[in-house]
Amino acid sequence: MMKSQLGWTAARVRHPEQAVRWTWLLIAVYVPLRLARRLADDLRRPWERRPHPGRPLTPYRVRRAFRHVRDRVGTPARLPKTTHPGPGRLPGGKNAPAARHHLGSELRKPMDAVIDHIADALKTPDNKNTWPYKLVNNVRQVKTIPGNADVPGSNPLTRLLGKKNADENRKKFNWERQVNGHLTKGECDLYYWELNPSLKWVQHYTQAGLQCDEFPFASTYQGKMGNDYSVRPINGLQNRNHGWTWLRTFYSRNRLADKDPFLVRTRS
Repeated sequence: MMKSQLGWTAARVRHPEQAVRWTWLLIAVYVPLRLARRLADDLRRPWERRPHPGRPLTPYRVRRAFRHVRDRVGTPARLPKTTHPGPGRLPGGKNAPAARHHLGSELRKPMDAVIDHIADALKTPDNKNTWPYKLVNNVRQVKTIPGNADVPGSNPLTRLLGKKNADENRKKFNWERQVNGHLTKGECDLYYWELNPSLKWVQHYTQAGLQCDEFPFASTYQGKMGNDYSVRPINGLQNRNHGWTWLRTFYSRNRLADKDPFLVRTRS
């Protein structure tokens, strides 16, 4: 409905912020279609089925009859004002093509921070610099993090079913405790303060709009206590998009059951 009828991905805007505003505008348009379901007449095509008795019309059919609903209930908007032509292009100006951003790529695939984190966690020997550091005699050690599809013979990740089990895995880095009399929100807080010493004990990473991303994923058996891992505070929107959309879609489309193995490859 949003894409085919309301043109969500049809718009070509110049800035990502405009893409976000366009999405919210379509949501505002979609809400009246839901509210007017019992006011609209069923203007169905000859080949369409009759709606189920007692069930409201779909927003698609409400949109078809919405002009009659608008005439019936009226509108609080004033009459349009007269306008005048704009000044046009300045003398000597050139018509250079403006940058365009497609909504599909701008809003549905913002995962650069997640991809960078996974790539850093899988890259040896540089993954010794990922948080938390693996120290032996105060010397950072290379981590053995599984799941790298680009390394022959790499141990795979295995799917762990159940949100409760995944939340249990997150406890190893997503803890809260008092450190030196100050509240600390897990390993990502410590890393956030490592990068921003002036904010130590003053601001948590969550107050900066960040979320704690982990690898291996908490939804795998390798995300349990005792294994090497990496965490990083990243953009909250990107983290949610990856976890709630792309990772769940990957599990579903490939029908990964409990303990099914898989490998990870990142692309820039």
